[in-house]
Amino acid sequence: SLYTATTCLDEGGQGGEREVKVGDDLVLLAAHGLVDLCNRQPQQEMSVDGRSYLLSAACVLETAYKHSPAGFQLALAMIEVYARLDMLSRICELYTALDIKHVQIDSLSHLVLGDAYETGMWAEASQCCSNVDMLWKGSRYENVDFMRRAFRQGNFRHGAEIVRLDQLLKFSHQRIMAISESFALDALRGR
Repeated sequence: SLYTATTCLDEGGQGGEREVKVGDDLVLLAAHGLVDLCNRQPQQEMSVDGRSYLLSAACVLETAYKHSPAGFQLALAMIEVYARLDMLSRICELYTALDIKHVQIDSLSHLVLGDAYETGMWAEASQCCSNVDMLWKGSRYENVDFMRRAFRQGNFRHGAEIVRLDQLLKFSHQRIMAISESFALDALRGR
């Protein structure tokens, strides 16, 4: 395949593991094309053809991911495909492997939270809710110090960015969802 022919171009590369390797864009393009073909199938129960397109996309992405395990875009594309295939355990593995930190916790936790809650993977859903809550609580304290330091040093633009981030986190839709899901999970467990 064309992708396999490009893998040798990464050999001997300097700088350690890279997020994007030669050929990853070809795989992402092929996977998105296969997902698009699935989307063109009739919308009632997923057709055999639609499912086969998604499975082919998963195979293509998994092959590339073995070659490029730090590929953030590859992992996100696989999460999208596996969500359509209802393969939540693989979604959780990929999400964990992404090693998401700080504000990305808020913006990417939706990839796991809703499906984990709906399919009874309550430990994963609870961990996701906890991560969002810890981000918010931690940033409430840290942001005040960061703002104070930025303004003291005369870096008003950076201070204003921190204020904006603080407001985004304060009114985060995902935070509200995590809080409500957390209450529901506690109720389900009888806490």
